[in-house]
Amino acid sequence: MMYAPQGPELDKQAAELGKRLRDILHKGSGQAEMYSYFNYAFGEETKENIYGYESWRQERLLALKNKYDPHRRFGFYTPIA
Repeated sequence: MMYAPQGPELDKQAAELGKRLRDILHKGSGQAEMYSYFNYAFGEETKENIYGYESWRQERLLALKNKYDPHRRFGFYTPIA
């Protein structure tokens, strides 16, 4: 689903619709936790929503981040660290 900005009022309605649809899909998934694919995140998701809730996964991603991006040049939207 795509939306082109149409002004503040319609933009607000579109954002609310997107959040409601996300909540409906989450409820229908049967998962206790919400997961979001990075490219489709709305912007208010937690790191756990995007990268996973398991501590080992967070630790592994952080180790890779430290190895391949020690100066933190890549971390625009939802940085790992």
